[in-house]
Amino acid sequence: MKKWILLLLLALFTGVVNAQVQERFKTKKGKETAPVEKEEAEKKKADWVDNILVGGNFSLNFSNTNTYIYLAPQVGYKFSDEFIAGVGFNYQYAKLRQAYDLNTGRMVKIDGVDNQVYGPKVFANYFVFEGVYLGVQGEVLNHDVYYYNPTTGRPYSNNEWTPVLFLEVGYSQEMGSKGVIQVGIRYNVLDDFDSPYSTAFYPVIGIMF
Repeated sequence: MKKWILLLLLALFTGVVNAQVQERFKTKKGKETAPVEKEEAEKKKADWVDNILVGGNFSLNFSNTNTYIYLAPQVGYKFSDEFIAGVGFNYQYAKLRQAYDLNTGRMVKIDGVDNQVYGPKVFANYFVFEGVYLGVQGEVLNHDVYYYNPTTGRPYSNNEWTPVLFLEVGYSQEMGSKGVIQVGIRYNVLDDFDSPYSTAFYPVIGIMF
């Protein structure tokens, strides 16, 4: 009888020891792999964050006909060393001194009127080689379009949403580890009498970092 009790106790002891060894091995393995996986996840997150660029465009345009002050904050993502794309928001203050005459199809001089222009945008820039970039930017802008009424001799306005599509070329200069300064000229391929811009060609300066 004592022999069977001794064997039973030996079997129980062996099972307990085996379970403890497996648990310790499992814990040790977890301690070895968890930091590696965590480090890789943190590295991927850091790389993703490092590729985010913030900044914007600004421009001033003064003439005898119209005055524009243009500000456009934006957020972009650096998909590669050559390609950046993102979204932003445009705001312009405009002082207009011309209105469109629907009867003659010409612009007529008027007393200066204030106009607020705003709306979202999407953009993409491709750096062809060092110092030169090509860009495209789409916008949908809310603004007042002024028309001239020859009967009353006064302008009147309609509030409209107008699409804009810019093609851009310019000079770029790297700034820091990932930033860039851009000076370029844009051409609005959708330019018309009701455009929120005074001309199809529009100079612009951009900074992203």
